[in-house]
Amino acid sequence: MNNKKNRYLLTLLMGTVVIMVFNGNLFCIISINGSGSGYNNGIPNGGKGIGMNDIESYVVEGAGYYMEAKSIIETILNWVEYKDIKGMDYDELALLVDNALVKIQAAAGTYEQLIAIAEKTPYNQTVIDRLKVFAYDKFMLENNLIPVIFIEVTQYLSRGDITGIYKHTYQSMKSIEALLLTVKKAVFLGTLPGIPVFWQLNEQCCRTSLFGSYCARVFNRVLADE
Repeated sequence: MNNKKNRYLLTLLMGTVVIMVFNGNLFCIISINGSGSGYNNGIPNGGKGIGMNDIESYVVEGAGYYMEAKSIIETILNWVEYKDIKGMDYDELALLVDNALVKIQAAAGTYEQLIAIAEKTPYNQTVIDRLKVFAYDKFMLENNLIPVIFIEVTQYLSRGDITGIYKHTYQSMKSIEALLLTVKKAVFLGTLPGIPVFWQLNEQCCRTSLFGSYCARVFNRVLADE
């Protein structure tokens, strides 16, 4: 039992270290980064590149919480993968699921606040115009992006609907939360839900991550162009 507890503590410690590194260097560049520039306080950095404003800070915060949740979810999925070989400590699994829920709920709450602010803030028409004329199909082919995900991104950004991508992401967070609650109910009873629940959890996280990453790619290119 002590070995299992030590393993759990080591897992959390390693995850925390990874999260701290990502928080300082990656969170602000891989999930919908740059979208804050599409609102009325203008394009940061003199019209080129990615800067920080109030809306952008919420984008970064939401991404941070999401990626912390995703890191814990990856650990949960790893434990489920190994359960037939290593067994399962349901008390420890319950702690992981609760931690993941706390983070994904924080992410959803941050996006909810972001949406409320974005809906009251006029768009920066310069950025909107760039988004509407952006060569999405060419960009997708050049970067070998997955069409089914990038088409979703295109449907929002080609219309200049930046707030729409926040709403899409919020719904993704709520979907992940619902799946984690399903896992939590089963684990409370000392069992696991059906494997399809874990497939859906893994796939929803993948879709959410790719959607955010593809949005960030588009804004990075759009804001780099004069």
